[in-house]
Amino acid sequence: MNEKIGYFSPEANEKEGIPFRCSIWMGKHSVNVYSEIGDFLPYFEGLGVNYISSFPGWHVEKRSSKSEYSILYQSAGKAGFEFDQAKKILKARGGIEDYKDGQVLAYIGFWLMEAQRQTESMYTMHSSALCLGGNGVLLLGHSGSGKTSLLLALGEKYGGEVVSNDLTVVSYDPVAQNMFLVDGTKEIRLRLASIKAKFPHLVKLFPNEGNLSPWENKIAVSPEDVGVKTNKEQRPVKSAFLVHLDSDATENLVVHRENGISVRYTLYEDMSRIVRGSAISLFGKQNNILGYIPSLDTPQFHQGRVDTIEFILNKIGVWNISGGNIDQICEAITRITFS
Repeated sequence: MNEKIGYFSPEANEKEGIPFRCSIWMGKHSVNVYSEIGDFLPYFEGLGVNYISSFPGWHVEKRSSKSEYSILYQSAGKAGFEFDQAKKILKARGGIEDYKDGQVLAYIGFWLMEAQRQTESMYTMHSSALCLGGNGVLLLGHSGSGKTSLLLALGEKYGGEVVSNDLTVVSYDPVAQNMFLVDGTKEIRLRLASIKAKFPHLVKLFPNEGNLSPWENKIAVSPEDVGVKTNKEQRPVKSAFLVHLDSDATENLVVHRENGISVRYTLYEDMSRIVRGSAISLFGKQNNILGYIPSLDTPQFHQGRVDTIEFILNKIGVWNISGGNIDQICEAITRITFS
């Protein structure tokens, strides 16, 4: 058993006069939470907000972990955040209403745990990922590029097993020269407009449309809800694709390998955004931004990302696939993966 999971420090009662409440985890990484209030604990455990489906590897312990990182919340003072790099403590302040449901504290934890991951050459990427016949496959692309549709189609027609949709945790071992899919969000968000066009047999999953347009009407389901299996084992990454599914399916299918500035920029930006805080915006109950979150990036993290990107491009390969229809793209993905 991993030491960081299997052993806990003695029970912590308080830090700087603030009571210990819990440790929050994403996989083997964790953050200790100290807070004036404990209202958020039921939410962390699944009340109303399903962190398990949104944060890869999420779980909560009532005992303190051995993590160097801590969050301290107190209601006194103006809303904002202060990070002590030496002590690895994030101090959060502000009104209780902004913190009692736990979302702000959870996302702070996500940001702090990403720094822990990058220390070990692990990265959270905005992507979908699946397992095809034991092979790990990464589907990259901007929001709306068709990653979820391709994930569903590969699951339905080719037996693909969902590793993640939206957020994927990958690990890179520079010595062994390999990369693995570690974990990811299993929740699948479906948009009625896309489902009507590509998976009409799943329209029944949507409730009454009401006043929402097909583009606005979205639901969240599990892979099992749509008849697709999940895979929770770590799998080696065999192939990676930068996808763009043509909404009209009128363009010719284009497939070529990427190795230029554009794909490097895309990968670097994606692998940097959480640790740098640019993907962590913390909002209060009135939709106001509560404060500034600094970057936790370091020269060592930067070099780790650069080395990982070069491995992805030169050893695994990133294929740009656009145009065509969904069946043509799925066929190209499976052909390249098994070649």
